[in-house]
Amino acid sequence: MQWLLSYPFWTLMLVAVLAAAFSYLLYRKSAGKFQVALHWIVLMAFLRWTALFLGGLLLLNPLLKHTVTEEKQPEILVLEDNSSSIRHGFSPAELNIYRAERNKVHQQLSRYFQTKYYAFGATAEPVAAEDTLSFDEKRTDINAALKAVIEASTGKHIGAIVISSDGLFNTGTNPVYNTAIQGIPVYTVALGDTSTRKDLLIRQARYNDLVYLGDELAVLVDLAAYKTEPGEVTVTLKNASGTVLQQQNARISSEEWSHTVEFRIKAENAGVNRYTVSVTQLSGELTYDNNKTDIIVNVIDGRQKVLVLYDAPHPDVRFLREVLSANKNIEPVVSRIGEWNGNARNTDLLILQGLPSVKNRGQNAKLEQAVKDAKAVWFITSTATDLLAINKLQDLVAFELSNKTPNEVFPKYDPAYQKFSVSTQAVDWLNEVTPLVAPYGKYLLSADAEVCWTQNIGKVSTGQPLLVTGGTGKKYAVLAGEGIWRWAMQEMLRYDHQLWTMEWVDRLVQYIAVKTDQRPFRLRPGKDVYHETETITLDAALYNESFQLINQPDIQLIITGDGGFRSEYVMDKTVNAYSLNLGALPSGSYMAQASTVMNGKSFKAQTKFTVQDVSLEALQTKADHALMRTLAINQGGKMFSPRDMSGLVQALKDDERIRPLLIQTETTEPLINLKWLFAVIILLLAAEWLLRRFLGQY
Repeated sequence: MQWLLSYPFWTLMLVAVLAAAFSYLLYRKSAGKFQVALHWIVLMAFLRWTALFLGGLLLLNPLLKHTVTEEKQPEILVLEDNSSSIRHGFSPAELNIYRAERNKVHQQLSRYFQTKYYAFGATAEPVAAEDTLSFDEKRTDINAALKAVIEASTGKHIGAIVISSDGLFNTGTNPVYNTAIQGIPVYTVALGDTSTRKDLLIRQARYNDLVYLGDELAVLVDLAAYKTEPGEVTVTLKNASGTVLQQQNARISSEEWSHTVEFRIKAENAGVNRYTVSVTQLSGELTYDNNKTDIIVNVIDGRQKVLVLYDAPHPDVRFLREVLSANKNIEPVVSRIGEWNGNARNTDLLILQGLPSVKNRGQNAKLEQAVKDAKAVWFITSTATDLLAINKLQDLVAFELSNKTPNEVFPKYDPAYQKFSVSTQAVDWLNEVTPLVAPYGKYLLSADAEVCWTQNIGKVSTGQPLLVTGGTGKKYAVLAGEGIWRWAMQEMLRYDHQLWTMEWVDRLVQYIAVKTDQRPFRLRPGKDVYHETETITLDAALYNESFQLINQPDIQLIITGDGGFRSEYVMDKTVNAYSLNLGALPSGSYMAQASTVMNGKSFKAQTKFTVQDVSLEALQTKADHALMRTLAINQGGKMFSPRDMSGLVQALKDDERIRPLLIQTETTEPLINLKWLFAVIILLLAAEWLLRRFLGQY
């Protein structure tokens, strides 16, 4: 304990002198007035002086400094690998021996140390010392487990870390480079078998998990075999219903053998498609878990139906046909308006080149219906376009009629336009292109119109729009000019390609033709394919008649899956939508069906997702004791085998680093915070007053 005073020491002496002077003056007069023994006067004066001195001392606000010593006992963190590779690395008899030895060691550790136990796979979870591990985790991340247990022990004295594992990790980074364990003794127990045992396995299946409908998918299956006899094996590809689609044979030629088999699948069904690849099971294999693997492919029906209608042959139409045909995700139909007798209800984008036409107003009724039915419309004007009629078909741009000669205008890109982007080369290309022919006059834009290009006449900016997009609900685009085919020809002559001109058209088509979801009730998973160790989430959105998000009604959810799986839930409400955390589910295909009632009307939505089996633990079964040894040696510890685990406890007891930690903490507080000092002052003054009364001074 130490006293600290912010004022000079002489101030303390001054307080003592002033208190003594005041007491002397008071009792000097009392001694001559009353016949009281001197020792009583001295006692009362001392009581008064002490009270005054303590009061003055508190006014100087002295500080009291304490040093507190705390003893922290060391804590031993025991991490045990609970992944399925541990089970593969032991025979049943060896596994029982390990369990028995482990229990003995745990009892001894708990007797001598404060011990916390964790089981880990992809992450670490606390367990009791007597818990029997299941060895069924699908992933192993030793580094993440170390990080998690150290963070959970923040503020505590970690004496040592004990890790029991085979050293195999298939997720995360190498634990040897974990900086969080620096300075902490690490002891390891090396599990598993380092010898190569008989096994035929599928090491991996390589494929593109996202393809378009109608594409051909290549699947490369990498096989491996260890300690197997020469012979022929069969690799089989099946669909989700178990039907064999393709089979190929491969011949094992050596004890350590690898081979790649290629399958080609036609993506014929949109949505998530599940396939299984398996290889022959040989007798005496270490495990059969790695003899098959699942392939999950998301087939997207991303082909957009684009209809191009025109009134008379035009080079722009031919160029549009080339651009659309070059994109495999677009199904173009190009037709003269007089020869077209279809409908546009299934059309993602309707392109009207030169339509409606002043020379063919008899087709206007057909055009009005097509514009109404199509999901999006792009108008391209020409010198033959009926501008009055085009104003009636869209409200994005209103053309003021003029009989003057059309202008030749150059495009100027507006960098503030953000609806779609193109390459820098495509933007720069606009500075070189030939002019387009645009209608003369003033163009009036709607509030939701966004200008991509404006018109320049020569180098003078007119501010008039040239390319405009926008629209609420349905997307529209208006290109107020013809002659874009000349850009392609010019680019071909100068640079021997048409990439930049085609890029502008392609990006514009992709933007305005994208399918928008107008359903009032929607349900979707966080993603289409999950691993079976991942947490599965579902989100739902409900819109009222004004297309505003609401979440007042409850949403009932039914999840069904393979093998008769069925579970019912009520979705949780978020700020203005719905969400549900399903946790982890077994591998398989699942259907989620949601239902609710809004304003007396029923709404339903459904979605699908797939949970993929994770067999990473079976891909490598040869234990990595070198990693376990390095991990221990780098931290000044030691590696033990399951049979000599009893030596672990003694090694921990002998380690001089595993000792109680003495922590000294210095605290400083003002003396005025000590309430008992006020009580002492009051008692001193009260004792003085009682003596004065007793001795007859008052």
